[in-house]
Amino acid sequence: MSNLIKISAPHDHKPERNYVFQVLFNDWMGLTYEVEWVDATSTILTSAGRQMVIPDLFFFSLPEVVEWSDLQVPTELHWLDPIDEHGDRIPSFFGSVWENERSEDVLALGCDVFAHAFFHLTRWEEIGLKHLDRFGRIDESALLALQHGVHYMPSLDMLFHRLSSTMETFLRLKVKDQHPYSIKVTHDVDHLRRFDTVKKWVNAIGGDLLLRKKPWLVFKTTWEFISIQLKLRKDNYDSFDALMDRSESLGLKSHFYFIPSHAGEEDVRYDIRSRVAQETIHSIQKRGHTVGVHGSFASAWDKEVFKQELARLHACTPEVSEGRMHYLRFKNPHTWQMWEEAGLQRDSSLGLSSDIGFRCGTARPYRVFDLQNRKTLSLIEEPLIVMEVALIRKYPKAEEGLNAARQVVDMCERYGGQLVYLWHPENLDHPHWGQYAHLYEAILSYAAKEQA
Repeated sequence: MSNLIKISAPHDHKPERNYVFQVLFNDWMGLTYEVEWVDATSTILTSAGRQMVIPDLFFFSLPEVVEWSDLQVPTELHWLDPIDEHGDRIPSFFGSVWENERSEDVLALGCDVFAHAFFHLTRWEEIGLKHLDRFGRIDESALLALQHGVHYMPSLDMLFHRLSSTMETFLRLKVKDQHPYSIKVTHDVDHLRRFDTVKKWVNAIGGDLLLRKKPWLVFKTTWEFISIQLKLRKDNYDSFDALMDRSESLGLKSHFYFIPSHAGEEDVRYDIRSRVAQETIHSIQKRGHTVGVHGSFASAWDKEVFKQELARLHACTPEVSEGRMHYLRFKNPHTWQMWEEAGLQRDSSLGLSSDIGFRCGTARPYRVFDLQNRKTLSLIEEPLIVMEVALIRKYPKAEEGLNAARQVVDMCERYGGQLVYLWHPENLDHPHWGQYAHLYEAILSYAAKEQA
């Protein structure tokens, strides 16, 4: 068996086509390839004297330079036959059948796999969305996968699994999955301490009365504040050691993302220069876990502010290569450009804020594409799959939330990739979110059991 593919591809949109070839064949399958650019309306893969023909249902109709904000997003959803080896039907937006015609040496597909991959990975549908929520994020209800209710399925991973299996058998290629199932545990550090000042105690009891409307909580809150001041117990939000203990017990590492704010700035939760912040960062790294950047609300659309924040975190530790934007604020391709220019290696901002699931159609880490400049970047996107805030808001009944999370975990394990899991440290012992803290352990234990 070989691991070399010869590709005959239409000669238009070369940067975009090359990007998809690189991700699917090289990064994900571990194959090498040679491309010949030809005047054609389909892409032909050749190996072992056989050919696989993949129709061009997307790029052929586009001008060479595309205004993505004006481009019509596909509307129809098709379910490919046959059902795969796992008993799942694969959703497709570019083609209604998997196989059109087959002979001994030629297999013609009816699905444009490359268009499906480009659609999901580049997030070009998000550029044209005009409606934003109160945090300046896109209205997720307008996303195609959410409209059709298939965001619980990693449709690209499912399609990739079928493609790689078909290439292995029909083209006699030696395909090795470069991204087997794994777990990445992440924690966005939005708050360091709940009761390190009297002002925070006053705000907390105000929340008990006005927001939570539970006057009896005032006594509990006050006792917690006093106990912490007398050093009888840890602060409610100081769960860092417990989180690292649990990750270590499963052979995992925790990734903590800090907001590099200074006191007095917009929406500041803590000062990165504070003794508590410095000691927490050093404690995490001493135990071999990872510290990353959590770009502030203000830095989301401002490259210079983001660079300043990253420099602040570098002053605490030079070992910063990954992270996630606060509130998952993402603008395409601005955010990726900003992270690339800052020299960061991995971003994990692309998750859903309204639900759990696969915003990018995949759980696999992948290099990103700058649609504005038509080039592949070195930055790797690690899509966020499960975030506790979105999970609990969507499923306020814990058992329903756990079942939904298990389904998503099963999909990650079944089709390969990385389960990126987010739980905020302050939400393990919080007036509202704390009642769901047992879900953190339940989901992580289930995911780790699947991995084992």
